[in-house]
Amino acid sequence: PNQLAFGVYPNPTNGALNVTLSNHSHNAVIDIYDMQGRIVYHQGGITGSGNILLDLQDLENGTYVLVIRTNEGSGNSRIVIQN
Repeated sequence: PNQLAFGVYPNPTNGALNVTLSNHSHNAVIDIYDMQGRIVYHQGGITGSGNILLDLQDLENGTYVLVIRTNEGSGNSRIVIQN
């Protein structure tokens, strides 16, 4: 798959995270993994472009990996939660 262009802000975050998709996406999936490789957040069926707000306030402070998969490609980014 192609490398997907997207933005994540603010990073570090207190739990409210914005993900910006640059291209129109169909059936995008966002997964967040902890540093042990366990999935701690999943949101699927995302369609469209623009801003997606994720509520991550239930996650512990620390570093995570956000992975986005779409029909156009995939990408990942490290995020830091600081409540």
